[in-house]
Amino acid sequence: MRPKQLALATIALLVSSVATQAEQIDLPERYVGEFGNETTSIPAQWWQLFEDRELATLIEQSLQRNQDLAAASSRVDQAMAATGQARADLFPQLSLSGNAQRQKSLSNAYQASDYINLPAQLSFEIDLWGKVRKATRAAKADADATASLYQAAQLSIAAQVAETLFAWRASMQEERIVQASVLTRSDARDLIESRRDLGNAAEIDLARAETQLANAQADLAAVRQRSARLKNALAVLSGAHAPGFDLLKLGATLPEPISLAPGLPSAMLAARPDVAAAEQALSAAAERIGVAKTAFYPNISLTGSAGWESADFDSALSSSTEVWSLGPRLYLPIFQGGRNKARLAKARAAFDERHAVFKQRLLVALQEVQDALTVGALLEDQLRAAQRAANSAAAAAQLSRARYDNGFVSYLEVVDSERVSLTAQRQVVRLQAQRLSNSVTLIRSLGGGIPPTPRT
Repeated sequence: MRPKQLALATIALLVSSVATQAEQIDLPERYVGEFGNETTSIPAQWWQLFEDRELATLIEQSLQRNQDLAAASSRVDQAMAATGQARADLFPQLSLSGNAQRQKSLSNAYQASDYINLPAQLSFEIDLWGKVRKATRAAKADADATASLYQAAQLSIAAQVAETLFAWRASMQEERIVQASVLTRSDARDLIESRRDLGNAAEIDLARAETQLANAQADLAAVRQRSARLKNALAVLSGAHAPGFDLLKLGATLPEPISLAPGLPSAMLAARPDVAAAEQALSAAAERIGVAKTAFYPNISLTGSAGWESADFDSALSSSTEVWSLGPRLYLPIFQGGRNKARLAKARAAFDERHAVFKQRLLVALQEVQDALTVGALLEDQLRAAQRAANSAAAAAQLSRARYDNGFVSYLEVVDSERVSLTAQRQVVRLQAQRLSNSVTLIRSLGGGIPPTPRT
């Protein structure tokens, strides 16, 4: 086999091997746990699974107005332009230049000389070793990777909106619970104060009631602070100004969680835009190895020029001043001080880096899905237990207050039982939000279903 054929065959083998990188990694047959093996079908607008109109409106607004997405869209445009720039080298390059000047000698002020040159220049590099074609394919792979990263950004923004909205709604529900506790403890404080004035309650009970009320008020302020921050975060995600952003119209009701049965790991990986971006970047790195190898071979270019050249402005464009030239140019690298070898070594090292990044992306993808599945199953158990605890704590708080009203226990027992009941109620709300957030995390881990939206 000739050296040229051997080189091309080696590069082709290297590039074709990229398509089978995922198959070369030992993927598990299924996820751990009883989650089923049916392939999950996630609709393009996956947020519709929650049947929440306000959530859908907010996500769709964010996909159109989010500034991080606008920046990612511009990066896609840049990558596509770079592809066109690389492809331009496949065609001849034609340019027109001109040079005109008049000179006078200092010794003879009456004598002047003219010169005019108007050539059109043509250059064309014969892509004998596929250098330009490989560079174009590398740029196209980079553009595809950038487009996949744009889709990943869309998925991330939509997921962040859903998770933040659920957290905000949970915070609003917590605020209602704590607000009710503030009112209850305020009434209890007033009642104990009246009893103290009548000599039927101890001063320590009034101090404890005051402490309990102050703690509830502090909790209420903390919950409202968290709600405000979540609202402001949603404003930024949706491309709106935080000061004038209103979420009250969205309501504070948490939707029902959705259930997903993940498919096989290999099927899931194909749907993730970040994995696709890593594989496309790997393809680009493989093509650039081929580009680096072509530097060891001769380069042949065809150059030519045609135009007018004259020492007299009056006859500058006459047929007698026409000039032209045409001929090949050969470039043969003989000694480069190791530059070409270093470039090839750099390209191979870049390929190894991209290969490692690709494999790591696969491992992280599998981890994220398995984490979401495991956490989802455990959150169900945790929520059921928390609901039982909240019910029991509420009953215990009622019994403690009744026992205190009848003089059987001190107010310390009431304080403790109501504190436990309030904590249990808030824990239920937080777990409900976490369960919804984990559903979104699972969708994102499975690749989501972000539709192609117009890029502005």
